[in-house]
Amino acid sequence: MLGELLEKGQRTTQNTVKSTVSSTASSVAGQLGVKPEMSPDNSGKTQAQSQTQAQPQAESSKPQAASTPETIELVKEFYAPSQDLSKPLTDAQQKDQLETQQKLAKLRAELHQGTYYEPLIAYETKKPQGEEAVAEKVEREKEEEEQKKMQLEEKKAKEKQDIATSRAQRAVEANRGVAG
Repeated sequence: MLGELLEKGQRTTQNTVKSTVSSTASSVAGQLGVKPEMSPDNSGKTQAQSQTQAQPQAESSKPQAASTPETIELVKEFYAPSQDLSKPLTDAQQKDQLETQQKLAKLRAELHQGTYYEPLIAYETKKPQGEEAVAEKVEREKEEEEQKKMQLEEKKAKEKQDIATSRAQRAVEANRGVAG
């Protein structure tokens, strides 16, 4: 009795799993627009269900807005070239284009000079050339003082050296010794 119950439970589980899988597969295939392949395991009931489900989905895959001549014309206007290059331009149109190109070039040059180039080098060009910045002036003065100190020290060292050498020379010359 227990064995029979287990077999019935297995069959019902298999049938529900098969039906669930086949209905899910048919709904996915219907959404993708592919006809679902029916396996021999599917019953007639699932085939009928998948056919009824595929029909509304096929209707939903159609475009929702009907292509009217107005929409077709609108789309053509969107994707049409902005200027028809096959038509020759008149002299007035050529002059207008030339003027606008020159104005654009001049404006680009002004923007480049005023907005981009000038701020990049502003710190170099805007500092006054006659007057030095305070920090630079103080630094320069310190360097000059250090140079003066170094020169004085060199002179003192030279004088000391000269006195010592001169005394030594005089001493040697004054005391000629035995050979004398």
